[in-house]
Amino acid sequence: MSKKKRNIFEESCVIIRKRITDKNINTNHRIHINDGHEIYLLLQGDVSFNIEGSIYKLAPNDLLIISNQEIQKAIVNKEVLHERMYIYFDPDYIDRFVRSKDYKLLQLFEDRKNGFGNKISGKHVEEYNLRKYFDEIYMWSKSNQPEKEVMMVSLLLQLIVKINTIYTMNKDLDRDITEGVQYNDKIYEIIRYISSNLDKKISLEELEKKFYIDRYYLCHLFKQVTGYTLVDYMNYKKVLSAKEQLKAGKPISEVWIQFGFLNYSSFYRTFKKIVGMSPSEYSADAMKRSDLLKQDRYKREKNISL
Repeated sequence: MSKKKRNIFEESCVIIRKRITDKNINTNHRIHINDGHEIYLLLQGDVSFNIEGSIYKLAPNDLLIISNQEIQKAIVNKEVLHERMYIYFDPDYIDRFVRSKDYKLLQLFEDRKNGFGNKISGKHVEEYNLRKYFDEIYMWSKSNQPEKEVMMVSLLLQLIVKINTIYTMNKDLDRDITEGVQYNDKIYEIIRYISSNLDKKISLEELEKKFYIDRYYLCHLFKQVTGYTLVDYMNYKKVLSAKEQLKAGKPISEVWIQFGFLNYSSFYRTFKKIVGMSPSEYSADAMKRSDLLKQDRYKREKNISL
């Protein structure tokens, strides 16, 4: 019997990792999606990221922001030492932690077009001393002090504010975020169309007619540009949206129909393969997490009013 996959935010709403992969170690970086938003910092190595069909060639100290709605795949040169730090955080918790009508903390994760503007160059990372926040969050993650979680969240909030500042204050950022980024206009149009029509059964014939491209060449080009097949992409996007509906409390019986799966069995197999748990397990876990977050917010608001 396979073991149920754990929610990565079960013990903490902020997860930080520091990883070093030696040369000639064969690591298989597959297409994947995150449960939370991610902030990735390359320390050294020869690495590119394929995010929603846009390929970002990274240099040491370059930083990526990746939302939990973006499909990604790392492309790593195994002949070179690969050192990186990355932070996962639960956006539901952070959103409840900071509420302001005048300032949207997670705007760069949630209002940005998928696959665009993911990279901040090492120049800005160094100028705003962003590495300091990674190091301090990592240090606190190893602590046994009772204030550990509070300090990690506090430092993460400061890091996100700094990143927002970089985007809003630097006129040359538009040039920097497109530097070294490769994408295909035709594939981008198709990706946008798929993302806007997840509730429909999209066929190769439909895409061929709409975008004036041979279906066989389309499949080849899509795999070449994105690193994953057209079918895989559509399934991942459908599952991403299905997760959001389940988190909102929508019945599973409505969700699989909404996203155009042939039957529940097809939805179940696809969902479990991608997420690591069944739709019912995910739904129950999401509801439990939501209740805990509501209780936590109620306690904090009660303490503030006292």
